Amino acid sequence: LNAYFTGFGKMKTIVLYDNLLNAMSTDEICAVFAHELGHGLHKDVLKMQILNIGNMLLMGIVVWLSVKLVGMHTTFGFDGINYGFAMILAGCGLGVVQPLTGIVTNAHSRRAEYRADRQAVVEGYGEALCSGLKKLGKENFSHLAPAKLLVVLDYSHPPLSQRIEAVEQAMKH
Repeated sequence: LNAYFTGFGKMKTIVLYDNLLNAMSTDEICAVFAHELGHGLHKDVLKMQILNIGNMLLMGIVVWLSVKLVGMHTTFGFDGINYGFAMILAGCGLGVVQPLTGIVTNAHSRRAEYRADRQAVVEGYGEALCSGLKKLGKENFSHLAPAKLLVVLDYSHPPLSQRIEAVEQAMKH
């Protein structure tokens, strides 16, 4: 089951997968729609695109430095720039940079998910979102209690139990 918000300007779209429409009640579908609407209202696609452009720029700098820094090559016994070795340097550099940028990007994405969930609560679909998230977790075989470190390193969405807890808290206020 899946849904997503995409697009910029006048080309914005909310996509609800057909299996989501078949598996959820009308209120749950409205809750998912309100959640995706929250992404649009908060310009999450644009913000994520800016983060991705920054990530690509940083990766480009790492690759450029691996080819441009002659001293790195001569330190390892080459007479000058060796493009095969530059690929190894770039791979090592990207191996350090990408996990760090992934942590930042995933943290931003998780915050955006909580914010979009709150939009569903504002629209009056908090309970329906909770039941829809439970169906989503069951159908997609979601890990219900992943380790905190795994969430920080690898999850673009908060664990469903935490999302449900946050939605329930938002409904109280």
